[in-house]
Amino acid sequence: MSKAYKDIYSENGIANIFNANYSTDFNTLFGGNSAAAVDGFIMHRYANKPLTPNIDETNAAAVVISVIAVRLDVWRKMYAALSAQYNAANSLNETRTKTGTLQRSENSTNTNVNAEKAFNDTEFVSDTQNTQTNSGLNTDSYNLTETVTATNGNAAESVKNEIALRQRNNLQIAIIDAIINEITLLIY
Repeated sequence: MSKAYKDIYSENGIANIFNANYSTDFNTLFGGNSAAAVDGFIMHRYANKPLTPNIDETNAAAVVISVIAVRLDVWRKMYAALSAQYNAANSLNETRTKTGTLQRSENSTNTNVNAEKAFNDTEFVSDTQNTQTNSGLNTDSYNLTETVTATNGNAAESVKNEIALRQRNNLQIAIIDAIINEITLLIY
């Protein structure tokens, strides 16, 4: 029978293991919360959740370290995206307009020689020669003007969306749940 989370991790919880092996990342990702406080929260939520049968006292820390090692880069990127500095209440809507003209000048000379040949004749007989001359240069030019118009967006809507984003993407809970899901049975 598999053991519960509290049977293996009560003395050395996953937050303590995370902090001991990746202290800089732990402090960044968990906002300066202590490992003991995070472990207390985890124990409150998951104390009776059964662990996978392959986890015992001898490999418990190694399993958690390997889960963290595999996912840490993704968590760092999520943290960077969620902690980017900007002002949600002062969002701008930009409109970019490009206008321009294409001009083409051409310089070419055409000479047409017309000749006649009767049905039974063996030779062509020169008739007329036409010369056609066009003047100008063969140049393409494009003049581009880009106009950017920025206006303040809907601040209330931006703040509401920001709050919804932060509620959906609580990184600390996502990290804890990811580790717990790897070491415990999903159905109990």
